[in-house]
Amino acid sequence: MKFLRVILAATLILAVVLMEFPLAVAAGPVKPTVVRIGLVFDDNASHSGASQVTVSGPGGVELGIRNGSTFSLLKTLAANESAKLTTSNGQLLLNSTQQVTGGTLTARPIGTGQSIRVSEKGTSYRGMIEVAAINGDLRVVNEVGVEDYLYGVVPKEMSDYWPLEALKAQAVAARTYVAANMGRYGSYGFDLTDDTYCQAYGGVNVEGSNSRAAVTQTCGEILVYNGQPISALYHSNSGGYTENSENVWMSAIPYLKGVNDPYSVGLGGTSDKWQKSFTKESLENSINNKLKAAGRSTIGSLSGIRVLETGVSGRLTKVSIDGTAGSAVIAKDLIRYYLGDLDSNLFTITPDNQVIVIGLGQAQQTSLGGKYVVSGNGTVSQLPAGTLNVQGDSSSRQIPGQPSNYLINGRGWGHGVGMSQWGAYGMAKAGKGYQEILTFYYQGTQIFK
Repeated sequence: MKFLRVILAATLILAVVLMEFPLAVAAGPVKPTVVRIGLVFDDNASHSGASQVTVSGPGGVELGIRNGSTFSLLKTLAANESAKLTTSNGQLLLNSTQQVTGGTLTARPIGTGQSIRVSEKGTSYRGMIEVAAINGDLRVVNEVGVEDYLYGVVPKEMSDYWPLEALKAQAVAARTYVAANMGRYGSYGFDLTDDTYCQAYGGVNVEGSNSRAAVTQTCGEILVYNGQPISALYHSNSGGYTENSENVWMSAIPYLKGVNDPYSVGLGGTSDKWQKSFTKESLENSINNKLKAAGRSTIGSLSGIRVLETGVSGRLTKVSIDGTAGSAVIAKDLIRYYLGDLDSNLFTITPDNQVIVIGLGQAQQTSLGGKYVVSGNGTVSQLPAGTLNVQGDSSSRQIPGQPSNYLINGRGWGHGVGMSQWGAYGMAKAGKGYQEILTFYYQGTQIFK
């Protein structure tokens, strides 16, 4: 009994201490529940605002002005009744006549599970639609719960008919992207865009039963590294090997390292293997125009393309584009942009003036101009730089001194960092679960629920 009294006394003392000095609890990663998506806005570059926005809803819509949690009703729309919003002299107008005080109007659906259609976008959205007059244009924002938002993301990024485990991997990656990028477009009044600048988002019209199930069955789950949401980057097809983040367009990130990816090989049709051909003139014109647009010196007439560096996957990470007026060194993901908007950086480029020369123990792809040859009688001579005729066993071939065409053979689709979507498909088909898919592509990460 004495021992029991000692235990009880110690317990009471500990309880008092904890009341006065509670133990510090490690804060987990912040998981947002609501996200604001920019549907229409003007950034003076890749996006343009609207001159008119029309909203309606199958269950009716309430139009009003929000001030914090207060909603001041202006007008109620019946089921499928529409309202038109325009701007004039910097003011927001409802149905061309009623001026909206403050220049911002919010539309919210009537009834649980209902949506709002934005005619100019050709689709409907869960949550609320906010329309504001900004610098003479209309900005349209969809404020929506994160899980409802993902219903419209997953089937835009990955087919609803794909295996459930692949869709669940996509759902977790997309949810993680939200957690890591909240406020990315804060200066425009929202968090993310609805396109590939962030994540593709199609609203209610693209939703499917499988993708909804994938979102629901992984509800709230995100990927973390050292307790924080990761940059869950993904792409269509790795072409057989993903790439280190620092070899594409950012700094080295420990969980975005290249991995050998056999699961992507042979899948995705033209996203797996592709081929493009360019004439010298079309390629040099494209390169010079892009250099000029970037404020860089042009190269003149294209004379050759040299590979200077490659990444762990074999992707080109630095090339020199040579011409009569100079050379331009291009690095990382810009390479595929300058060389004809290619599908990925995982490719080989072959000018039509190159041949395979077999030397001592190895073969080399090269041009013939300036090379030395030994004739049958032992005479050594240097080949001219112009067009040459090469005689084979049964025919001859004319080899130009300067390339006139470039053939590009490539693999994969996209930047190659993080999860390969077709690889996730392949892993799911092979019986892998979504957790295994995610930790394969994002090494060293954990799923936080």
